[in-house]
Amino acid sequence: DNFPVEADPPDIAKEDSSEDTILWLNLTAENMTVPELTDYARRYLVDQFSVLDGVARVRVGGGKVYAMRIWLDRNSMAARGLTVTDVEQALRNENIELPAGSIESSDIQFRVRTERNFQNADDFRRLVVGAGDDGYLIRLGDIARVELGSTEERGFFRGNGVSMVGIGISKQSTANVIEVARLAKQQRDIVNRTLPEGMIIRQSYDSSVFVEGAINEVVKTLFIAIGLVVLVILVFLRSVRATLVPAVTVPISLVASFIAIYAFGFTINMFTLLALVLAIGMVVDDAIIVLENIHRRMQEYGESRLVAAYRGSRQIAFAVVATTLVLIAVFVPIGFMQGDLGRLFSEFALTLAAAVAFSSLVALTVSPALASKILPDTASNKAEKSAKKNQQAPSGQAQEVAASADNIKSLQHNDTDKPLTGLQKIYGQILSFSLRLRWLWLLILALICTGSAWLYQQLPQEYAPKEDRGAFFVIVHGPEGA
Repeated sequence: DNFPVEADPPDIAKEDSSEDTILWLNLTAENMTVPELTDYARRYLVDQFSVLDGVARVRVGGGKVYAMRIWLDRNSMAARGLTVTDVEQALRNENIELPAGSIESSDIQFRVRTERNFQNADDFRRLVVGAGDDGYLIRLGDIARVELGSTEERGFFRGNGVSMVGIGISKQSTANVIEVARLAKQQRDIVNRTLPEGMIIRQSYDSSVFVEGAINEVVKTLFIAIGLVVLVILVFLRSVRATLVPAVTVPISLVASFIAIYAFGFTINMFTLLALVLAIGMVVDDAIIVLENIHRRMQEYGESRLVAAYRGSRQIAFAVVATTLVLIAVFVPIGFMQGDLGRLFSEFALTLAAAVAFSSLVALTVSPALASKILPDTASNKAEKSAKKNQQAPSGQAQEVAASADNIKSLQHNDTDKPLTGLQKIYGQILSFSLRLRWLWLLILALICTGSAWLYQQLPQEYAPKEDRGAFFVIVHGPEGA
């Protein structure tokens, strides 16, 4: 109540910290001026778009609000002994609209108002602003030029050379950009069917296009990462059957992660998809560890697939659970961070932690079950089975079985193992040399940490990197009087 009369009333709105408009629609008409378009948009269109789910604010851009513009003639005013204050006081006293009460029925109450005396420019020209000594009434038209115009004439908004009005839509902080843009476009199509002849709403700027494109790129990256992980596993395991065990765990763990996404109320966005992309390399680790231990027991102890799967997974279970808990302990606290960083990375951290947790469960359940069924038998197991089948066979046939067992055993060290065996030897030599000079490596590590801290201080810092979205806005301020 302490604001002066000339002040606009305070406007309080709850929005996202970023007030960027996600969608601009252009309203044009062949037979209407910009003030008329602005008036129509404010009266009929703003409310229709404001009620859509997720919309925080609908703004009219480039519009011109109707106003009665008065240009005072100082010479005429001086000749009649009037000042600007006299004119202003007369306008304030006469150009008012007071409530005239209400009419009530049993169900409805109607407000009653009386029409003001000043409806157009001619009415304002007849406004009495003073009187002469001889009783002559001085009217506003005698000392001023009065025209119906807009509050601001120095600004304009055009698209493709056509004067128009923009309808900008801002989303709520928790709303989905793509969903809000989709609802706004649907409402645009509905409104276009009811607009006056010659008026149309066209789409101008749509930030959801970039969001959809970015999500599609992340989804493609997701499948590329899965393919590369499976390919690397196949190269090193050199067995399609063995590759199936960790390969199956990747989609199962990622699909199961959507349970956590749904439970936490998250959406499919850049951060949850980024977490799934990064989780691909992590969710496959537990399955590979379990598979390698099962394969080791089959090779070293000659155990069958079923026995090796049971004992191998049981033997490695504590290590798998421990590594999973370590990763969860690293990522989960990020979800409890406050401020903008917590808002941004909580979905990323919790989604990644959920994917790792499900991968541990899958590695200890699905992986042993698959390994017990699809892993190829080792040479000793094959020889043992062949011997059992041929216990009653003639001696010549038994010698052939023994010879075939020796051939199978020799396949374990064929030419495909040579590159990996060479790498293992080189790695062993480097490791032995490094262990003899451990203090030197500790010194190098300290120097690396110190250099990293110095580089961290030298690198420029920013909140988020700028991205090329294929659109730009140019705001030009001309000199005074332009």
